[in-house]
Amino acid sequence: MRQVLATLAILCALIAPTRAQWPAIPATSELPALTGRVVDEANELDAATREALRQKLAAHEAKTGNQIVVATVKSLNGSSVEDYANRLFRRWQLGLRGTNNGVLLLHAPAERKIRIEVGYGLEGTLTDAIGKYIIQNAITPRFKANDFAGGLTRGVDDIIKVLDGGAEEFKQRVAPRIPPAWLRLAEEGWPLLFFLAFGIIGYMSRGRPSRRSRRGGFAYASSSDSWSGSSSSWGSSDSGSSDSFSGGGGDSGGGGASGDY
Repeated sequence: MRQVLATLAILCALIAPTRAQWPAIPATSELPALTGRVVDEANELDAATREALRQKLAAHEAKTGNQIVVATVKSLNGSSVEDYANRLFRRWQLGLRGTNNGVLLLHAPAERKIRIEVGYGLEGTLTDAIGKYIIQNAITPRFKANDFAGGLTRGVDDIIKVLDGGAEEFKQRVAPRIPPAWLRLAEEGWPLLFFLAFGIIGYMSRGRPSRRSRRGGFAYASSSDSWSGSSSSWGSSDSGSSDSFSGGGGDSGGGGASGDY
């Protein structure tokens, strides 16, 4: 009997974080209400896409506890996308209290702005550089082709992949590319090569008279060459869904990335 009760307690604890039956967070004069895992205020997604996204996000939350919300808004109301996303994140309290494991994928089509806002607890995994990479490579190209459903879907897929164990793969994608040693030597070591070449030429030409001196001897030509060294551097280089729940009490976003198109 005790084992049965213990098993039921564990199941309840696993089910509770989904928060599917909690009341929604109401709207303010500037921020929309939290009505589900997909809040499509700008009405740019069809019902099938909203439901598909909702199911993905719910499954990820049930598996990991991370709470990802996709939102489209009619306007940023004069705010920057960074400020608006942070205020919306804090209003909705995304993520669990104490772990701050929430993510907000925001699209403002009127301003053509995109933002991935990340809670403090996930900023070491979903880093700013990875967020920027996802925006530039997964979302922006599709938005430019007016494929908003495809862009948000691909963005969600990549975010989930990062948070579900694929962070190292993405970190390698955004890491600075270091050229091989021979190429660095060719780029950075050419002044030394020129120095050696001029030195050899100068040594071999020593002793050759260039003109007679006034005393009848020979004067030797001398030359001085100057050059400056160079250095090279390399650089790396979503209306509400059918579920309803409130934020889990998370704190403000700890980081993120923005983009436009």
